[in-house]
Amino acid sequence: MYKKGVIHRDVSAYNGIITKTGGHIIDFDHSKISTRTTALPRAQTVLGLADRMRLSRDYDDESIQLAERVYGEEAAFLQRFENHDGMHTAQTLGWCTKDEPLYDRPVFTNRRPGKGYITGTPPFISPQLTPKVAHDGIHDGDSLWWVLFLILVSYTGPGTPRFRKISDPPGSNGPQDTSLAAGIKAAEDTRRDYFFLGDEAVLRDKKLELFQDKARLDQILKHVVSDYFSDLESLIVGWYNLLKCAWSWPCGYEYHYPHRKVRNLLQKTLEKIQASSEDEHKKYHAMIE
Repeated sequence: MYKKGVIHRDVSAYNGIITKTGGHIIDFDHSKISTRTTALPRAQTVLGLADRMRLSRDYDDESIQLAERVYGEEAAFLQRFENHDGMHTAQTLGWCTKDEPLYDRPVFTNRRPGKGYITGTPPFISPQLTPKVAHDGIHDGDSLWWVLFLILVSYTGPGTPRFRKISDPPGSNGPQDTSLAAGIKAAEDTRRDYFFLGDEAVLRDKKLELFQDKARLDQILKHVVSDYFSDLESLIVGWYNLLKCAWSWPCGYEYHYPHRKVRNLLQKTLEKIQASSEDEHKKYHAMIE
């Protein structure tokens, strides 16, 4: 959709539906179509030897060359993003290879939102979006991450809400023990802090803080998110890292944050879930035989 020059500008949990044909985004009332494109930047400088050697600890030769052709000496910035699962490659990064041409990116800056007005549903608006910034595809990708995050902190499984009133009396459907009550309260606090604060400015600040504090996200994943969603943890963290890097390097984010990288993350997660389901199926049959 983005490569065809279309951005939604109102991605939210209320504008996504699942049907027999799969997942769909609806309500394009605020969408925008790009009428022009621009070429991605080409660097005029090269990496220094010391920076190249430091990058080689986490990136293979091809990915270093690819980063250099767009970012030049500024590619040294990639040192911030270590890879503890092996070497970064063009394939794992989702980057165009050296044999592929850099595609032109759609431009949506011909119209900017008016002062004090930002398009979108408040709980899901990208915290990086301000009245001085034109809504772009990266902001839709950010909003979609927040949709997934809300699902993870709101449910313990399919159709099973996690949040209940802590004040529910014994004998009701409310929590019956301290640990359960603490877990539900933590989920309610997380939902409130990142989605349902009355002040939109404070809500935005809270979201920005989360992207500056990875330890806070790890804490939420460990103590708030249900074990049912454990297979989605690598997806939420990988996507988080992509967004964090994109905001840190906006001049070239479209190359560093290609949309197919998110698709790759989603595909890997689906394969992991399917493999996990097959393992559970085999364990069940082995148990009853």
